Amino acid sequence: MQQNHANDPYIELKQDVSVFNSVIFNENNKHPKQLKKFSTYKIEDIEWLDNGVPRLKIKHGYISANRKFIFSKNKPQKCKCLAKKLLNKFKIKYY
Repeated sequence: MQQNHANDPYIELKQDVSVFNSVIFNENNKHPKQLKKFSTYKIEDIEWLDNGVPRLKIKHGYISANRKFIFSKNKPQKCKCLAKKLLNKFKIKYY
């Protein structure tokens, strides 16, 4: 199932992510500091490259829309994983 980030105004980072000044990602456009894992950001806009690659515009610049790096804040995946671990730990059956 593909996530549509256009409908989700907030994203959370799965890992540290680089920020760029432009939709073209290269070392010249890269900010010196990375955004930290599990931090939340509001999507201001989505810009598309000519080859169809989306870039997310946030307050600090542009980040990748790759699902390996981000997930929708409106779908709290961390909470689901934690709930499953707790159910297994205490041997609670979920119906």
